[in-house]
Amino acid sequence: MFGHVGPIDSAVILTYFAILVGAGVFLSRKQNSTEEYFLGRRSMHWLVVGISIQASVMSTISYLSIPGEQIKNGLMCHAAQFGMFPAIFVVNLILLPYFMRLRVTTIYELLELRFHLSVRMLGVIIFLLLRVIWMGLVVYTASFALAEITGWELWKIIVGVAVVGTIYTWLGGMRAVVFTDVVQWFILFGASLFCIGYIVVKTSTGPADWWQDAMAVSHERQPLFDLDPRVRITAFGVIIQTFFAKVCLHGSDQVAVQRYLSTPSSRAASKSFLAYVACGLVLTAVMGVFALALTSFSQWGLENHAAWRAPSEADRIFPWFIADRLPVGVRGLVVAGLLSAAMSSIDSGINSISAVVTVDFYQRFVSKTETHRPILWVAKSVTLAAGGLSIIMAFVMQAIPGNLYEVMNKSTGGLPGTLGMIVLAAVLLPRCGTGPVLVGAAVSMVCGWLITYSDVFFGEQWGISFMWIIPAGCVSGFLVAALLSMIFPAPKKELPGIV
Repeated sequence: MFGHVGPIDSAVILTYFAILVGAGVFLSRKQNSTEEYFLGRRSMHWLVVGISIQASVMSTISYLSIPGEQIKNGLMCHAAQFGMFPAIFVVNLILLPYFMRLRVTTIYELLELRFHLSVRMLGVIIFLLLRVIWMGLVVYTASFALAEITGWELWKIIVGVAVVGTIYTWLGGMRAVVFTDVVQWFILFGASLFCIGYIVVKTSTGPADWWQDAMAVSHERQPLFDLDPRVRITAFGVIIQTFFAKVCLHGSDQVAVQRYLSTPSSRAASKSFLAYVACGLVLTAVMGVFALALTSFSQWGLENHAAWRAPSEADRIFPWFIADRLPVGVRGLVVAGLLSAAMSSIDSGINSISAVVTVDFYQRFVSKTETHRPILWVAKSVTLAAGGLSIIMAFVMQAIPGNLYEVMNKSTGGLPGTLGMIVLAAVLLPRCGTGPVLVGAAVSMVCGWLITYSDVFFGEQWGISFMWIIPAGCVSGFLVAALLSMIFPAPKKELPGIV
């Protein structure tokens, strides 16, 4: 614990909470159908959708883990950005045009149209597990940082962060999620720029000085390429990992796909993805510069005989900087930035879980009415339940070892790769039937989880890097499904709107 937030900073944080809830109240007046609640009547602007997706992905985990990973292990993690460019072609030229020709609310409706109800239910279950775990991790990391900075009790922060995110999502639906995400992205971006400027003024140093200091820090060897899958991180590995992670996220995860479905056309959806990529590159570059500044600043006090020493754990340097170095008032604004990162992931996860449960379970199996109001209230009830689950999972996340960058990649194991593999098989393998895709999914899941916990199953000397969890899981399952579909081809299905 580094310090305590005073009344001025607390007032800033509470004002921020009040603004979010107020936005939910204002936008709740438009909520009169599930199409409005989940998709904003398919009329959302491509730019705000793209920024919103980036805000959701750039959670507190990323906000804290990027500086921590860079300080501890060097710059290799930023090679991941090169994996974004090939993903643009797959997502924009293949997946989004395919999805946008279907008038669906969830991506998992496609799986029943393309395969069978059992495949749809498998996709739904994997997504729900994935997002509940993810939200718990986001709530925990945000609360972990706030506890370090403020001195507040961890469990109270966990509950507070989850409750506020749930309330405005429950009130305002997709429009509240997108609107607040855009605001929160700019808060996140502005807070990062301010911290960089503060270090410049405080130390009279600049990027050239920070680079020199960072290069003097010794790190473990991080090669550009290595055939040994046990090497923790390589440039080639993180590029491959990022490519598959982005294709799986934007092609099969309802959190992202739901945003694209809220735009009016395939062209608008494609522009949203490009906006997402651009925002991600800009924010990651700023966070990389900030991490260089933090690396230097954490040593600056020693040279100037200041009465403090930065913490030895890299993940704790950013919270220490906020709590012990930033002036009153500004500290509250930067904490609001951390909250922004958390809230933008929580609201997206909650709204998407609500959409999936309402459409893929309630409307598919239970609903007998054509009126919107009862279904809308089911959606809002599920929203509240999803918020409660995020609190429970936040406490579970404390048990996963490793630094935040590793925890972020290991916590969901084989789930993202398997979900992505199922949707890719639906789109790219026209003769693939239900049996082959289910067998492929089983292979993908087993492969992903074996790699995730390879050090536990086979011993530490055989522990495979987290970089290969999603790529290996996705590729292995897809190849099995492709092979079986050649041996046992299924009749090609004509889907509505797909030629």
